[in-house]
Amino acid sequence: MTDKITDQPEVDPEDLHFVMSHSEAVARELTRLRALVNERDALRAKLEAAVGAMTPSGDTKAAYMGKFSFPITLYHPKLGEETRRVSVPWTCIKEIMAMIHARASRAKIKGEADDTR
Repeated sequence: MTDKITDQPEVDPEDLHFVMSHSEAVARELTRLRALVNERDALRAKLEAAVGAMTPSGDTKAAYMGKFSFPITLYHPKLGEETRRVSVPWTCIKEIMAMIHARASRAKIKGEADDTR
């Protein structure tokens, strides 16, 4: 319920009395809740960064192209053996990122109800 003049929630006198008589407990609870909100915000930021790192874009292309390679050994009867490094193409990196993204989106969240009816 709100006060019609100030449009602010009405305060129940009993609630106000409880808060005033338990100010230390209320302050502790507010501190705990603020810490939880800060932790949630930090986790949200980490999640956004992780999703961004696994989403194909110009930034990820610039960050990952040339970072992944594998050795290939070539043999020539007269010249002998030579090992070269071959870069993984961007298209393959994008496919890997898409597979990671798809698997992560199917993952169950701890405590979430199972919807496999």
